[in-house]
Amino acid sequence: MLGAPRRGFEPEAVLEAASDAAYLRRFTRGAKHSRLAPIINFARMVEEFWLGIVRWRHSRISNGLLEGLHSLVQAAKRRARG
Repeated sequence: MLGAPRRGFEPEAVLEAASDAAYLRRFTRGAKHSRLAPIINFARMVEEFWLGIVRWRHSRISNGLLEGLHSLVQAAKRRARG
């Protein structure tokens, strides 16, 4: 019989933005100690993009709007060249 799930890895355990970074830290630490290469690689990728992930969690704003604006500016520059 399986035991109760560990509290630190339940999605419901992450409710407040302040605890999200701690949750993510526990996850990456545990994932890096895994012997599964894809999980270790994912943990390293999370660490690489750590700041962006935490900032997104606080603001919930994607950069889609900025990318769209950039696309419009580039299109205007192409048209201006002739």
